[in-house]
Amino acid sequence: MIVNLNHPSIVRLLTKDKTTFDFLKNIDNFDQFKDNIELVVKNYKKYMYDLVVEKYMSQKNESVDTETGFKDSKFFNLPQIDQLSIFKIKGDIFEIFSEFYFLNYNTLYDIKSYNIVPPDEDYGVDAYGEKSDGSPFTVQVKYRKNASYALVANDIKLYPFQAIKKYGVKKDSNIYLLTSCNSIEDVVCKKSYLNIFKNGNLINNQNIYNLVSRKQFWVDFYDSLILRFNS
Repeated sequence: MIVNLNHPSIVRLLTKDKTTFDFLKNIDNFDQFKDNIELVVKNYKKYMYDLVVEKYMSQKNESVDTETGFKDSKFFNLPQIDQLSIFKIKGDIFEIFSEFYFLNYNTLYDIKSYNIVPPDEDYGVDAYGEKSDGSPFTVQVKYRKNASYALVANDIKLYPFQAIKKYGVKKDSNIYLLTSCNSIEDVVCKKSYLNIFKNGNLINNQNIYNLVSRKQFWVDFYDSLILRFNS
């Protein structure tokens, strides 16, 4: 089904290149989606965000580079800029996917509302919302190309604490972790505050694959993105 998406990077990415998500019209499973994320970021320079650049260089006196649109393109030679941009683009695309996933399967997860956490407030929680019974829930999104990668403690950090303290989540089952990986390291789950992800609120690569391996899901995802861009 087509849903109303609100992730701010939808407009940002499509403004840079209106064909960014065209691949969605030609895929029918989650593995193909991940493959195409990797293809998109090969052209990461055209998507690089001002907010990424500003962290690493002053833009007071540099001249604008006509090809890139940024002031002084010499920063492209900085490995940390390249890696940060690639990481940011992958993460944003997967967060957009997460928003569509939860809204598309709102009945399955009993979702009433879904809100994106602004980048400057993102300390582990990527999205939050309300269930039909009024209880709050949160989502952390973790993308890795390799599904066999097991998430470690540093990947999750203090997400459960943030969910409880800042967003008032009272049920462990309302603290979701959506990831393209299949597992979390067992040693990590032995920590009491991460043990909750041994339950159904860990939405892993296989869970996602089983639900989204149908053509219509991806067509609706594409149409939802275009609806947001044109609104």
